[in-house]
Amino acid sequence: MSKYRTSSYAFTVFNPNNKDKAEGLDELKKLRKTIAYTNKLGLTNHYVKCQGRWGKKNPNYNRRTGKKNPNYNRRTIPFCPLRHAVKWDVYFYRM
Repeated sequence: MSKYRTSSYAFTVFNPNNKDKAEGLDELKKLRKTIAYTNKLGLTNHYVKCQGRWGKKNPNYNRRTGKKNPNYNRRTIPFCPLRHAVKWDVYFYRM
């Protein structure tokens, strides 16, 4: 995902539901812990949002949409629940 699409985008976590192959999950935990600490001190007021993406060949996409052969680039539902996601996009917002 392009970093220039929104200034709130931080990074992407790959394979978040597979603990053995997850990439970026440690960075997400560190970011959440840092934000919680700075919010507690009253220095800033931010929050972290995770948005799930289907990813290519995700079997949950067919079940969710009812389509047999979805075209990956022309999906009508670009985001999904985190439990079905292959990738999580992490966003960092100020309240």
